[in-house]
Amino acid sequence: MESRIEACFEVVPQAVEVVHETPKDEIDWKSPTDPVSKADKASRDFVVTALRARFPDDEIICEDAPKYPGGSGYTWVCDPLDGTLNDIRGGAPWAVSLALMRGQEVIAGCVGEGRSRDVFKAVVGGGARRNDLRLQVSKLAILKRSLVGFDCPYDEDPRNDTTYPALREPLHRY
Repeated sequence: MESRIEACFEVVPQAVEVVHETPKDEIDWKSPTDPVSKADKASRDFVVTALRARFPDDEIICEDAPKYPGGSGYTWVCDPLDGTLNDIRGGAPWAVSLALMRGQEVIAGCVGEGRSRDVFKAVVGGGARRNDLRLQVSKLAILKRSLVGFDCPYDEDPRNDTTYPALREPLHRY
């Protein structure tokens, strides 16, 4: 398992560099607001190739790709370019995300933020780090003094009926 966790933390920053090096000129659209770029595909291909070379019997699930079956009991879950729209427009943030599961349990994860090149790593029972800095939960107890962020759907998405009402009460109460 240690070699898999190591691979998780090595592959993500390398995939971030693949995204940086890939031209932004080829874009397909899954919907009017949901692009898939050449960089998405290059990052995905890099991650899959790197993981398959080291762990050929592991299952790999990537966004916008067929599932790569495996029988080892380990599964990799990857978003090869989260924030494609930001990347193709030269904005931030965007990231490469990879998680390692054994059975139904997530045991490690890594997110490489594209613009800053910060690498966030976490292992179950081992805490989380941003680069070499150990992360901790905020000690701030007052929501009004906090920074709150969440993902907003681009279009008329079913989440609109649940996301916004669910946020209304806590944001107005505090």
